[in-house]
Amino acid sequence: MRMAISNRKPQERLLFHTDRGSEYRAHEVQALLSKNGIVPSMNPPGHCTDNAEVESFFHTLKGDIIRKYSYVAFLNSLEVNSYCFA
Repeated sequence: MRMAISNRKPQERLLFHTDRGSEYRAHEVQALLSKNGIVPSMNPPGHCTDNAEVESFFHTLKGDIIRKYSYVAFLNSLEVNSYCFA
């Protein structure tokens, strides 16, 4: 997250949608988002269809871009990282 913020310098009120994973609900992550004017977005428990369009987009992104790469070599992971966060 820090690298993405540093590289991209997002405008205030950027929406950051995630699942309800504990890593995204952690106080440190929430503080980092708040400090940088980023608005967290999570589905409420039991309402997995609230952000179906966003979930569908990221499912497609993972299927079309990320999963087609082999992580056998470290350089491949760098290439994917560069593609996603450049």
